[in-house]
Amino acid sequence: AINFGGVVGGSSVLSSLTLTTTHATGITLSGNITTTGAQAYNGNVLLAGANISLSTTNSDVTITGAIEGGSASVSMVLQFLGGGAYIYNGTSYTAGSGSQPAGITVSYSGGAYSWTPSVSTTANILVVGGGGGGGYDGAGGGGGGGVIYTTYAVSSGSAISVTVGGGGLYSGSTGSQASNGGSSVFGTFTALGGGGAGSKQANGAAGASGGGGGHNNSASGQTGGAGSYATDGLSYTYGNAGGVSYLSAGGGGGGAGTAGGNATSVLAGAGGQGYYSDISGTYDYYGSGGGGGTHGLSLGGVGGTNAGSGAAASNVGATTPVVNRGGGGGGSGNLGGSPPTPTSGASGIVIVNASSTGTGLTISTGSGSITLGSTIGASNALSSVSLTSTTGINLGGNVLTVGAQTYTGPVVLTNAVTANTTNSTVGFSSTVNSSSSNNRALTISSGSGNVTFTGVVGGATNGALGALTVNSTGTTT
Repeated sequence: AINFGGVVGGSSVLSSLTLTTTHATGITLSGNITTTGAQAYNGNVLLAGANISLSTTNSDVTITGAIEGGSASVSMVLQFLGGGAYIYNGTSYTAGSGSQPAGITVSYSGGAYSWTPSVSTTANILVVGGGGGGGYDGAGGGGGGGVIYTTYAVSSGSAISVTVGGGGLYSGSTGSQASNGGSSVFGTFTALGGGGAGSKQANGAAGASGGGGGHNNSASGQTGGAGSYATDGLSYTYGNAGGVSYLSAGGGGGGAGTAGGNATSVLAGAGGQGYYSDISGTYDYYGSGGGGGTHGLSLGGVGGTNAGSGAAASNVGATTPVVNRGGGGGGSGNLGGSPPTPTSGASGIVIVNASSTGTGLTISTGSGSITLGSTIGASNALSSVSLTSTTGINLGGNVLTVGAQTYTGPVVLTNAVTANTTNSTVGFSSTVNSSSSNNRALTISSGSGNVTFTGVVGGATNGALGALTVNSTGTTT
């Protein structure tokens, strides 16, 4: 038997790789294989890693024996940061630019991500809206972005739309409200942005958590904005109201965990605390409210963790909230003259934490061909299969997966092939033909998964299929 326990060609790419064995166990692969030239696996192949990728630079990949999946446990923490940036299991990537992690399909266009899971599982999700902006001149703090924490059933091959809300812009004038933060979206869930703070003589704006009220030299004060999540009755949404101003001090912005603090005769209102979660692997606060600023006191309101703090009457600026935590901006103070600039709210974040058991296979060869001589996943179905070649994908046996099967490039059936998934998609991006004059049959059984043929089926000279059978309660196109 031949056993590779890790990555091959990761730091220094091999020119080619040929492995041959007649042992029943065959060739065990536990990591990705990268070569500039051809890869040949003469024997059975066992995929022992979570998601195995075989990549060449316009060269062939050939596997003569059966391919079986192992029982690897796949853990995933996927963090969407906005602007196309994302973090997968601790490593930073940009959708559509540079290297991408194996088994992850993420694109970004028009301000939104599209993520296509490679496995079907139930994930924990945290969706955090952008924080509201801080107010101007002894003003309120911005409300923290709304927080949704719940579970979500993801399906292999079914794309999910993701949007990360930006932070609300600070206010720059008396009597106005800062901007609310933007909403963040994951599939069917939307976390609203935090409310903008009230500047001097203005109430805080309503939001997922409300912005704090700005000072008006009155004991009655300007009110904080309402928190829309405080009374919605849903167990998975979090947000609270902003605080009320008092005399010369602004109220604190509401947080996902607690309401914004009311100002007092000696202190501007503190920002409400955010929602505390370890979904990313490390505990942190999300959606905290910004602290209020003051026109005549020596102490500004402290922001909730990761949010901006308000400024005292010293013409020192408010502090800036931590990016991608959905914190509200801090309200500015004023010692006389032109008040310093308050701070805008922080952008939100969307985090997915999921685990599943199974092994995925990705083969990408550019203009090189892919030839698979036997079955895939016959004894232990793979989690997913993705094959990409502009020249040809030659299938010689049945393909069984739990998740999606994706064939990007022309497919030739060298034997009768059955492609089975568990309620997941099967997609062919190009033509499908039988090997010349052999009239091989194709059967697809995808449960509720959609089946897509983009090119002609059986149209090549002597390439007609013997039969085509599609069993799916989903859509076949």
